[in-house]
Formats: sequence, structure tokens, C-alpha cells
Amino acid sequence: MAAGEQLALLGLPAGADPTIDLTVPPTGAARVGGRYRVPVEGRWWWAFASTLELGRAHALGRDLAATWPDLPAGDQLRLRWDPLTQVTVAYVETSAPPGSSGERCVVELLDALLARWTVDELVGPSSPFAARR
Repeated sequence: MAAGEQLALLGLPAGADPTIDLTVPPTGAARVGGRYRVPVEGRWWWAFASTLELGRAHALGRDLAATWPDLPAGDQLRLRWDPLTQVTVAYVETSAPPGSSGERCVVELLDALLARWTVDELVGPSSPFAARR
């Protein structure tokens, strides 16, 4: 997809303005800031998306993730770039059940990362507002 190219959602005609309602299944959750928990085969995925380019997102989160208290065994923060939608997705696949201290650790890490990324999106060097300062 080229910059400026329009994407038709589900074959809708150009100019259509669809409404998308995101819901989560039982034991899922949706939190302020666009963070979602989705159950997947006895585990849970916590995720959110950002318009930051993958390299910038990684640079902003590297020290945060490196110094964060241990996540539940086997859990890792991961980043994935989606070239079609031009977003970076941050996610953790966890075995920590809803409401547990392990889940709180995962959510707090994603909260901190979301806050850091949001500040950069709003006032960082690649922000559309940066030129106005």
C-alpha cells in the first residue's frame, strides 16, 4: 500500500464511513486507551496499537521493558509492525489469569508503554504538532 492510498474496508465503496464496534469475548476486557485482553486457548493476550513506526516504538520502550519487574514466567513484551494499517502493535501473551498479580504486572507495563508512546505521538519529533513549536 502506497502513502496516501485509500483502503476500502470489506469492499465498501470509496467515501463510505463505516462504524466499527469492537467487543471482547467472555473473560476478555477492553480498557481506556485501546488496550484489550482476549482469551486464546487457556492464555490471554493483552494488546494495543500505536501509529509510531516500529523502530521508534522499540527505541522508546527498550529501557522500560529492560528494567521492568519480572513478568509471569514465559511472558514477553512483543512489538509487531502492520504494514497494511501502518501501526505498531504491542502485546503480551500471558498465562496470568484475570485479576492476578501477574496480570497486574503485564497491564502496568503496557500502561507505562502506552503513556510513553502517546506522549511521543503528541509532542515527539515525528508528531504533526512538532513543527508548530
